[in-house]
Amino acid sequence: MTLPYDGMTAVLYARVSSEDEADGSNRQNADSQILALVNYCKDNKIEILGKYVDRQTGANADRPLLDMMLGRIMRGGVQILLTLDTDRLSRRMEDTNDIIKKIKPFGTVIRYLKDSTAPETEEGYLINNVKAYGAQAYSTGHTLKIKAGLARARAEGTKSGKAIGRPAAVIDMDLVMECADKRLSINEAAKIMKVGGETLRCRLIKTGRITEYYRRLQAVGGCCSNRGIVDKAADRYLSGVLSDRYQSPKTQIPETTTSLYSPTEKTGGAL
Repeated sequence: MTLPYDGMTAVLYARVSSEDEADGSNRQNADSQILALVNYCKDNKIEILGKYVDRQTGANADRPLLDMMLGRIMRGGVQILLTLDTDRLSRRMEDTNDIIKKIKPFGTVIRYLKDSTAPETEEGYLINNVKAYGAQAYSTGHTLKIKAGLARARAEGTKSGKAIGRPAAVIDMDLVMECADKRLSINEAAKIMKVGGETLRCRLIKTGRITEYYRRLQAVGGCCSNRGIVDKAADRYLSGVLSDRYQSPKTQIPETTTSLYSPTEKTGGAL
């Protein structure tokens, strides 16, 4: 039996991400992908020069191990880029075509384990584009489904009946004011409410009762272990020193800002 790739060299590329959870194939498992690629190379007597695994979305071409693999190809000596299917390289048609253009000058071709498409040929290029477009449509639909599900969960709750996210702390504001009458600081009152001091302070501000709390502290007499500290805090707040700090930011924040940092994603590593 003739082996078409006998004696050739290859790099192996696998990718998994949360978008693959709805897919019932071994796309969900990076080890399964690599094992299948390795076995194919053994059966066809292909020399493996490197194995690369990314663990992040295919909708973004900025992937560390994809860049590392392309760098290896550009050093020369790699004849085949072997991966499971088109959507493992990318879920965007433009990115897939960009990869093909980058590796072509180095004599490297793409081969898929799932079919015999040869993207470097005219016919294979068209087939590859159709498959890449399908991967892109899947990714877009998957993203929209996630957003719709999150919006529905926030509005109606999850299947368990619980609202999505951390539930808001339940604070009895009348009991909080009683803490003020007992000359307890906000941090001390927060411990009784079993919440953080800043959480209670923000709730007082949100409900418009922060001034009432400090006025009650100032109004009552008596003795407590931190009376001096409490009195100073109340005096400073009511004199306006702290009011600006808690009512509005000193520096105006623009309505729209651009973060210098993009969300990090878990990435894989070269094997």
